[in-house]
Amino acid sequence: MNLSTAPAQSRFRRALAQTTLVGLAAASIAMIAGQATQAAEPPAAPNNIVVFPQRDFVTIEGYQGRVGQQAVVTVTRGGVETSRAVGRIGAGDPAMEINHPGGVCWQGVTPDIKPGDVVRVSFPGGASDSTRTQRPEVTAQADGNGFRKVGAFDLVVEGTRGTVPLSRIEQRIVNPDMNDTDIGRRDIRAPARPGPYTSTLTAPTSTTFRATYHFVTDGDTTAAEATAMRDLAAEGQMRALSWQVTDGAGNRQGLTISEFGELGGPGFGGCPQGPSAAAPNAPTGVTATAGNQSATASWTPATAIPDGSPITGYKVTAVNTTSNVETSVNVPSCTTACTTAVPNLTNGATYRIQVRAQNEAGGLSRPGTAPGTLSPAGAGAARPVAPTGVTATAGDPTDLTVDATVGWNAPVQPTGVTVEAWRITAYDAATDARIKRVFLDEPTGAGDTSRTRTIGFGSARSVVFRVQAVAADDAGTMGLLSDASSAVNAQ
Repeated sequence: MNLSTAPAQSRFRRALAQTTLVGLAAASIAMIAGQATQAAEPPAAPNNIVVFPQRDFVTIEGYQGRVGQQAVVTVTRGGVETSRAVGRIGAGDPAMEINHPGGVCWQGVTPDIKPGDVVRVSFPGGASDSTRTQRPEVTAQADGNGFRKVGAFDLVVEGTRGTVPLSRIEQRIVNPDMNDTDIGRRDIRAPARPGPYTSTLTAPTSTTFRATYHFVTDGDTTAAEATAMRDLAAEGQMRALSWQVTDGAGNRQGLTISEFGELGGPGFGGCPQGPSAAAPNAPTGVTATAGNQSATASWTPATAIPDGSPITGYKVTAVNTTSNVETSVNVPSCTTACTTAVPNLTNGATYRIQVRAQNEAGGLSRPGTAPGTLSPAGAGAARPVAPTGVTATAGDPTDLTVDATVGWNAPVQPTGVTVEAWRITAYDAATDARIKRVFLDEPTGAGDTSRTRTIGFGSARSVVFRVQAVAADDAGTMGLLSDASSAVNAQ
C-alpha cells in the first residue's frame, strides 16, 4: 500500500512520490527516537495512528522506543469515552492492533467509530498521542454500489469529505486480481500513479469529492483489455484515505481509511459485541422506602451507551436478603424522576432494592442499588429503631474455641414498639459475604441499655457484625440493620 519503497516507512504512512522527499523521510526517521514525550495530535513520524472506522479497527504504528510498554487506546466522542483497549507495544510494524486478528479487543463494547471521534494512545508516565477520525468516505450511487461506469473505459467514484481539502484525500480501489493485468498492482488511485489508466480527483461541491478513472488504449492495451480492467476495478473495494497533516518529509499523519461496504462491530471471535447489542448504563441515584408489604424505589434515568440501543424501561427488584428470593416489576421508560412500588413483599423481612435499565435490544444494565436494606411493615406499625454503638472484640487466642464478641446499645423505641429479640449477623470482613446469623432474646427488666453476645465460628477469620431489632408484634417486624462494627479476628 506504500507509495514509497523506503523500508523504514510504515505500511500505512505515505510519502510523496518525489525521490528527494523519500530521502527526507528516511533521514527524518533516522533522527527521531520514536518515543513520544508529550501529547500530540496527530503523532509525529515515525509514529502514527491509523483508523478504519467501518471495521472499528485501529492500528498503532511505530513507537519502537516503547516496545514492551503497556499502551491504553481510547475512543472518545465529545469528551466522553466510548471504549478502550489495553495491550503492549510490539516490535516491528504494526506495533499494536485493536479489533483485528492477532490484536487485542476493545473492552466491554466494540465502539462504532465515527468521523470526529478521537483515538488516543497513552503510555505510563502520562505521554499520549491522538488522531481525530476524518470525514471523507465513499458514498453509494443510485444502484447501491460505490461506483458508476461511464462509457466503455471510465469509472467514477464519489463521496463526502466535509471540510477536508482535496490535498489531504486519496481515493483507492483495491482488488488483488488487478495484479495479473497491465495494472500490475492490487490497487489504483486518484490522483493517479503511472500505469495503464489516468485519474483525477475533483471537488464537485465544497463538501464532496469525485474520482474519475480512465483506462487507456494504446499499442500495448486493446479496447477490450481496457474495458476488462475497468470492470475488474469495479469489483474491488472502494476506499477513501484522508489524513490530518502531511509533514515535511511527505508522511501522512493521523490517517483514516474509510472502506465502502465494510461492516462494523467485533472483528474476530471473543471480542465484545457492538454498541447496538450492548447493555445500557446502570441507573443512578437509587433510593427506596418501605411500605406495607411493599417498597417504593426512585432513581435517576439511565443513559444509553453511544450508538447503543434506546432504553425502553426498567426492571425494579426487591431481593430478600435471607432467602435471596427476588420480587420484580417492569416499568416503562421515564425521562425525569422515576419511581415505582414493588408489591407482594413480606412485612418484617429484609430486602435490598435494585434497578436495572433495559434497552430495545433486550440488554439489561448492571444494577443500581439503593443504600442499605429495608423491611416492610404492617399498616400503622412502627419499626424498631436500629441499635447504635456496635462494637466487636476478638476472641481469646489461648482458649479452645474460635469466637468473637459483639456489643451494642439498645436505643429507646417508638411508642408501641417492644423489642423481643436482636438478630446478629456476622460478615466476612474482606468480601462482606454473610457467614452466620444468631439471635439474642431481649432480657426482661434489663437495668441498662448495653447488650453483648459471643458467637462461635468453625475457623479463624476476620469478621464484622451488624445488628437489628425484632419487634414483638405478630409479623415480627424487623428494624434496619445497624452500621457495621469494626473488623476483628474470630480466634
